[in-house]
Amino acid sequence: RWSPDGKTLAFASDRLEDGQKQVYLLPFDGGEAMALTDIKGVIPTPRGLNSLQWSADGRYLAFLKEEPQTLEEKFKAEQNDDAIEFEKNPKYVRLWVVEIVSKKIHCASPEGLQIWEFGWSPDGKHFVATASDAPYEWAWYRNRLVRFPSEGGTAQTLYQSRRQVAL
Repeated sequence: RWSPDGKTLAFASDRLEDGQKQVYLLPFDGGEAMALTDIKGVIPTPRGLNSLQWSADGRYLAFLKEEPQTLEEKFKAEQNDDAIEFEKNPKYVRLWVVEIVSKKIHCASPEGLQIWEFGWSPDGKHFVATASDAPYEWAWYRNRLVRFPSEGGTAQTLYQSRRQVAL
């Protein structure tokens, strides 16, 4: 995703550790990509073009990240216990924000809220997102439109329907 000034490309890659994607910045005028994050958990890509989004002023980058594996899940993976257990231990996907200069990172979305899609408000003070209370795939079809502060806080439901909502 290009920065608002067109000078930097943001992307997710697991170039340092297999399966552990981080957010990188690549200068348009050349040079090596620089890791912007060093986090545990899964950055679910591809999740459409909205997986990474710059704030309008280019000072922040928002992205979706799934909660990290539990110790039990890590142990099973190390033991090659690869039995498929679909949605047995679902993970919430939350919205995270990183400041470009300081690399300070915080979770903007409230706990217990599955974020499916999101967008910045023009002033950068809020997010609008499609969200559900459950992290299961079926919950995508019963989601709602919410708003919450970009610094973190309580979500306010803007629109709820019996049908799926999308951004």
